[in-house]
Amino acid sequence: MKKLFLFFCVSTLLNFAYATPQKIEMIFLSPQKVSMLLEQLDKLEKSSSFKFSSKFAQTDMENCVPMGEGCFHPQLGFIEKAPAASAAKAVEAVPAAEPEVEVKTFNSAETSLVNCDKNNYFDIFCGKEKPRSKPADVEVWFDVSSSLKSVDYSKDADFCQRRTFITKMMDHCKDKIKVSIYNTSIKEAGELSSVCMNYGTNDEAKLLQWIKGSEAKTLLIVTDIDELSPALRAFLDEKGAKFIGDGVKPFTAADLVDYAKDFSRSCH
Repeated sequence: MKKLFLFFCVSTLLNFAYATPQKIEMIFLSPQKVSMLLEQLDKLEKSSSFKFSSKFAQTDMENCVPMGEGCFHPQLGFIEKAPAASAAKAVEAVPAAEPEVEVKTFNSAETSLVNCDKNNYFDIFCGKEKPRSKPADVEVWFDVSSSLKSVDYSKDADFCQRRTFITKMMDHCKDKIKVSIYNTSIKEAGELSSVCMNYGTNDEAKLLQWIKGSEAKTLLIVTDIDELSPALRAFLDEKGAKFIGDGVKPFTAADLVDYAKDFSRSCH
């Protein structure tokens, strides 16, 4: 009887130490053509637009026929003369106006993440640490390492498909969902725009430990297809996890947004 009791106690402690979620889903995003095209165009614009415009101005202005206070170009129409050097210097001498301070605003979904009451974690807005609240029914972790830029790219750093997905999820799940971001460390998202970051690398060994330590009933992890290693797949197979976008059928960031409706059932 004592041995049986001891075995029960050890098993209980081990289960507590590795509180693996009851249900694990992992989504591996593949690049989408639109995202890749936008990223390449943005790089091209930043690297060559100035050079191209300068070269065009030097060579094509030879076709501009003098006329009045400027010249007439066959394609561009009337072009005024550039200001004289003295006038240009006078303009440069005028001090620039002080830029207006942009006030950060939050929508209702973001406000729930930064509401500084006594039950919240430390974050950059509250500036203080408080006791940990009870585990959420559903946890969603977003990989925000640099490799995510190739699968969920946006010219606006604060908006991406991952943000659209979690916004829809929070509308359905309310306070039953907890959102975190990770690369080599993991932390609760301070505001929704943080899920769109693309910075640093990630650590598979740490990710496996975080999964084991999660107390959520359902855990969803969103990363990119390059993170599907044999070791990670073996671990997820052992835990009976659900794979989405494992390379056989590509799953894009646009598909992730559509998946919000199905996954939101996990909150009920």
